[in-house]
Amino acid sequence: MAEQINNIVLILCAINFIRIIYTDIKYRQISNISNLTALGLIILCSYIFDFSLNITAAIIILFAGIILFYLGFIGGADVKLAVALSLAITQSELFLWLFYTSIVGALQALYTVFLAKITKNQSQIQKGVAYGVAIIFGFLMIIITRII
Repeated sequence: MAEQINNIVLILCAINFIRIIYTDIKYRQISNISNLTALGLIILCSYIFDFSLNITAAIIILFAGIILFYLGFIGGADVKLAVALSLAITQSELFLWLFYTSIVGALQALYTVFLAKITKNQSQIQKGVAYGVAIIFGFLMIIITRII
């Protein structure tokens, strides 16, 4: 029974991540409901899989995210998503997660510029980069490295 609950929670996480990625790419929006769902699932996972929530990492990401938001580099919903996911990241994994996220975000930005140049459609650049994709990808890379 416990294994079935674990699997259901992991499936719910996957569904929420897919929804976040889809809406971020299509509309450049991540809803508060999606972010609250991610937060709730992370808290639930900490109970089920017996790991401590990393409040320190969440505070660091929150303050860094606020600065990046006010500088116009990242959206508020991206900050909220990063804070929620950072609760499941250990101190030793934090910079690796930020590295993975930065690499994917940079690749997305390069792709956006490349696409705008090829199609001669500058609206791609004006829409910005869907950083939720990079945030989730970085998080999943950390989870995969834990498993391997």
